Amino acid sequence: MKVKDLIKELEKLNPEHDIYVLSDDEKITKGKNIAEVFDITDISTARVLAGRDNENKPKFEFFPVENGKDICFINFTTDF
Repeated sequence: MKVKDLIKELEKLNPEHDIYVLSDDEKITKGKNIAEVFDITDISTARVLAGRDNENKPKFEFFPVENGKDICFINFTTDF
């Protein structure tokens, strides 16, 4: 999702509501819960090289200035 798409979706919401991150991914819930809820701690930008590892999982190298691109991250926690 691009920042502009996220902004467009957020603009549809009441700006006074709290917002959380929700995941029903079994890798996160480990089958113990229907979903896990997270609180957003901050949003940041980093210059990274993005790609995939040998198992086709997303891989980010965080300190390459050359050939990197700026990506935004939404950081979250279960501690809220």
